[in-house]
Amino acid sequence: MAARGGRHHRAEDASKLRRWVRGLGVLAACHVAHVLFGWRSLRACGPSSGELSCHVIAAVGTAYRAWAPVFWTGPYATAWRRGALGTHLVDQTVSQVAESAYALQVSLATTRALDFAAADDVARALAPWARWMFLGVWLVARPCCWAGVLTERKEFHVVEEAVWGVFALGAGAAMAVARREALGLAFGVLAVATLAFDVPMYVSQARAAARRRRRPPSGSSSSPRVSLRTMLRRMLDVPLASGWAAVREDIPWMTVYLGGAPLFSRWVSAYPTK
Repeated sequence: MAARGGRHHRAEDASKLRRWVRGLGVLAACHVAHVLFGWRSLRACGPSSGELSCHVIAAVGTAYRAWAPVFWTGPYATAWRRGALGTHLVDQTVSQVAESAYALQVSLATTRALDFAAADDVARALAPWARWMFLGVWLVARPCCWAGVLTERKEFHVVEEAVWGVFALGAGAAMAVARREALGLAFGVLAVATLAFDVPMYVSQARAAARRRRRPPSGSSSSPRVSLRTMLRRMLDVPLASGWAAVREDIPWMTVYLGGAPLFSRWVSAYPTK
């Protein structure tokens, strides 16, 4: 009876995760359709071709990651889909392109909004700085993300999320100065959520990993050296997620991020300046 109950619990756990992933898949399809059919209406707001292209890349990339999610809970990543398209390496490559495009889009959109409010002295002073905000993400956050993925050291992700939080704070302040108060408030909420949830989550994971390194299995080294070849193999040979319980720590932020980021990206550029 106990064995049967255990099998039933595991089946329910896997089914719960399957339903969540299917819901994300539906959202991914809706995001792609929204991009395809909303292109002209967004272009009418006046964004440059670069800003518009960044929105499309960010939205479609995030939709792909919703279709083939990779989970980060625990010492090693786990995937949902089998095959090459579900590997950690593909997920990180898509993430690199999509998040870099999103950072550049926010910088371009913020600069456009500040230029539109150029009668304000503060807006005029902030515009040159806003144009280069994306460099913090490109030069610090994204390299830290790759370093964390390759070395499996969560400390790098702490720095990555802290940079994203500061980036959101800067974008929110600039949007508020440009009289886009609602979007400025949304960026502020995003910054607080990143600094108050994501950063502590990775700090907790980093501490757990440090405890594991201090108490290695019998006969193993306390500081195992991992070759680049081994790192890449782990990114290509990703085990499948076993169920909801194993990845539940990732569910809240992945739901918000993968489900809402494309819509937020559209809102960023939906500011009429023509």
